[in-house]
Amino acid sequence: MKAVIPAGGFGTRLRPLTYTRPKPLLPIYNTTILGFILNHLSSFKLIDEVIIAANKEFKQIKSIFQDEYKGMRIKYIWEEKRLGGVACIKNASKNIREDFLVILGDNLSDVNVKEFFKFHKRKNADATIMLIKSKTPWLYGVPLLDENDYITSLIEKPKNLDLNETYIATGIYFFRENALDPIEETQFIDHTGELFPILLKHGKKVSGFKTSAYWSDIGDFKNYLEANKWVLECNQGKTASTINNVDELSYAASSSVVDFKTNVQASIILDNSIVKDDCKILNSMIYENVIIHRNSSIINSIIAENTVIEENTIVENSIIGADVLIKNNSIIRNTRIWPKIVIDVNSSIEGNIKHRYLPLK
Repeated sequence: MKAVIPAGGFGTRLRPLTYTRPKPLLPIYNTTILGFILNHLSSFKLIDEVIIAANKEFKQIKSIFQDEYKGMRIKYIWEEKRLGGVACIKNASKNIREDFLVILGDNLSDVNVKEFFKFHKRKNADATIMLIKSKTPWLYGVPLLDENDYITSLIEKPKNLDLNETYIATGIYFFRENALDPIEETQFIDHTGELFPILLKHGKKVSGFKTSAYWSDIGDFKNYLEANKWVLECNQGKTASTINNVDELSYAASSSVVDFKTNVQASIILDNSIVKDDCKILNSMIYENVIIHRNSSIINSIIAENTVIEENTIVENSIIGADVLIKNNSIIRNTRIWPKIVIDVNSSIEGNIKHRYLPLK
């Protein structure tokens, strides 16, 4: 069986992190978003080929995953121009002659792919959408289903329906080989949720696979941190650090250094980063080659690669881009700082600090 992973989005809501690496290569625990998806797929011994459809500027994806990964062939389709999510899937699947799986490149889940596929085949459906319950359905597409779990309509981000907790559509699908025939390859439809009303209009049979599996769309800062927290919980007690001030709900790479008097809780510290004495790291991510000097606090924040945070600094509810220098005695709250910016001594900042450093268009 083949799987298609659309991975060409620029991740604008996760800037400045996505200025220095594509969104599929953002860290998740000790791997990346794309690495997590591939690891999960490989565990079922069901997928023999994965087709990754990515922007032509994301060639570093291939340099990491090469042409095979854990027994699965990897094929790359490079978009010369952005196709949009639906045309991307159509283009990637045009030579597939069997039912195939689609996982959007920013979707994390532990769904049982074999059970999902069995349901799809049992329903004899042209397309099947993975559905999960949500307490915020107005943020997603809400399917209306009949008594046999076939979808009769899909309402995108409903505003006026009386909804509490209900099923929503995720970005994980199965398609029959000819299911996308009604879609033109040149038809730009960015949001994949818009695909299914078209299929229904053309008489295609769409079913909904209800599951209690975990699912997250890593589209923004909050979801990204929460997804990492979920992975940490799944791997509780497996931290690579033997330092007793790093709690069991954290991960510290073996090449990182966390001084003894520092408190690390529910956080990730990646390769070759240094956290010095009397620091506090709470519910945060520290990327590679970061230095955090003594008596600093990082709370509900992400610090990108090669950044230096000097002494007595507080960073809270913020994203700090790569190669940033934050000097002593600064307070950074509810802020995004673009790469290669220097924040002066004794600064107090709330709001975004931007410039024109845009390596990815």
